[in-house]
Amino acid sequence: ADILMYKPRWVPVGIDQVPHVELTREVARRFNHTFGAVFPEPEAKLTEIPKVPGTDGRKMSKSFDNAIY
Repeated sequence: ADILMYKPRWVPVGIDQVPHVELTREVARRFNHTFGAVFPEPEAKLTEIPKVPGTDGRKMSKSFDNAIY
């Protein structure tokens, strides 16, 4: 819902968020089928850096204790 509210054509995301965009596309498709063309089906636009590196160079994660708070 927070994606569709802005009616975007593209959503800048990391590779780990692509399934969320695909789910949003499905929601938009079903809504539009029922109520007419209201929402665009947004596409994932992958960023150049798909994961934010942590303080030690690995993927940033609370469980790795390398996150910035």
